[in-house]
Amino acid sequence: MRSPVKPRGAALPGAGGEQGVTVIELAIAVAILSVLIAGVFGFLTNTLGDQAAQQSRAEAQDDLRSTMARLSKAVRQATSVDPSSTTSRLQMKTIIAGVEQQVTYTAAGTELKRRIGSGSDSTVAKGLLSPGVFCYDPPACIATGPGTLHLTILRLTLIVQPSDDEARPLRLATDIQFRNVRPA
Repeated sequence: MRSPVKPRGAALPGAGGEQGVTVIELAIAVAILSVLIAGVFGFLTNTLGDQAAQQSRAEAQDDLRSTMARLSKAVRQATSVDPSSTTSRLQMKTIIAGVEQQVTYTAAGTELKRRIGSGSDSTVAKGLLSPGVFCYDPPACIATGPGTLHLTILRLTLIVQPSDDEARPLRLATDIQFRNVRPA
């Protein structure tokens, strides 16, 4: 009668004559697997970082477009522009909710602020890279204010840095036609 126990070193059926995995083979397999996992992890980390930067940029674009739309509407409805306005300050009388109001936009530091009448300033844009946002004589943009110019168009240029400092600055510019300003 034969013993049911196989002698040492005998191959198992279907093992193709191999006796198992050595410690060196196991170490090599673990090292290769570790490199693959590290690569996948690095890829996922970069992808998530890119997604956060893109979201920051998209939010900054939305804020910039909203600011541009509000300012454009105020300029189109302006009835007069103060001649002392500058490239960083626009003071005008404009129609808000059917009532003529004194409105001042001021770019100082990295913020663009709006004041209606004698009220307090409210920040309408953050992260400005240039305070010179108003141009009164496009396309040349040489004048530092409207002075005695007969205004027909105002060029508004907003350049902001999204909150993600690694992102490229956003630049939005538009020419706005004064509809209601009449020559003095």
